[in-house]
Amino acid sequence: MSAPRTEPAAAAAGWHRLTAFGLTIDSTWPLAGSRPSLADTASPETVTRVTQVASATVDAAWCADAERLLEYRDPAPPGEISFTADRSREHYRFWARDYGRYLVAVDGSAVACERDAAGREPQERFVLAHALPVAAILRGYEVLHVSAVSGDAGAAAFAGASGTGKTRLASRLVARGAAFLTDDVLAVEAAGPEVLGHPGPAFMAIRRDDAAMLAEIGGRLGAAAGSTDKVHVSPPRRGHTSALRAIYHLQWDDAFSVSPLEGDELQRVLSLSFVPYLTTPQRLMRHLAIAQLASAGVAQFRLRTPRAELSDEMLVTLEAHMRDAGV
Repeated sequence: MSAPRTEPAAAAAGWHRLTAFGLTIDSTWPLAGSRPSLADTASPETVTRVTQVASATVDAAWCADAERLLEYRDPAPPGEISFTADRSREHYRFWARDYGRYLVAVDGSAVACERDAAGREPQERFVLAHALPVAAILRGYEVLHVSAVSGDAGAAAFAGASGTGKTRLASRLVARGAAFLTDDVLAVEAAGPEVLGHPGPAFMAIRRDDAAMLAEIGGRLGAAAGSTDKVHVSPPRRGHTSALRAIYHLQWDDAFSVSPLEGDELQRVLSLSFVPYLTTPQRLMRHLAIAQLASAGVAQFRLRTPRAELSDEMLVTLEAHMRDAGV
């Protein structure tokens, strides 16, 4: 099975290297948190390469027979398609409105972006938030739909449906001094009885109506790194691979509170799979194994928070709770 073909211009360009989602990543343009890398010909086999390719290359891959895995339609009439995911023999293929087309090799070794199909910032966001997590799955990691921070002894993850405040909470903790681990997607693997969480890229997408976090850009939260429908930020302090010690399941409420999950509630980790449409047998077995480890060895809590601004008092209480949980 072959990777997307690298264009001659890309092959001649300098490479930029970063680590994220457990992967070593070489890109032909500087993704958030990357550093120039001259040793592109000596890259280990485990490197995932991100390149830009001509539309003709993507067209050729799009002509191959493929299975439609998922498509999103706008909720309001006429219900136009806004996202598609397909699988051919050689690639996972993605198209997203305003973001363009992407190819991910079925072995996770390469990500190809359609050149000039979208601006640099939308392409960076799609690569970091979707294409590379898919590559991590194909490389043997499991990925959970959570944001996470790390402390001296381990990591805490924040889970919840889109819009429930995962990034909001993690960003406030980062602004208060926690190490940033990941925004929205956490790559994990089993290590004996523990679940290890790997850092994501140094990239966070902040809602434009989040005045408190926008005020921190350029300061404690990190430097501005572009924008799409959200404002991109590159946090200055990134955590290391850490044992996952706690998962906080977010829920809106009138008051702030933390309470432990018990019994069957501990199986909620099964619902945290990111890109759940990718259902290879290997991935399903890996997800079940991670869920079993997390249910047995990771403390899980229900975290109720108000929709309004989180106060310093609430955050201090949560930080103390995280320390007690071993983070």
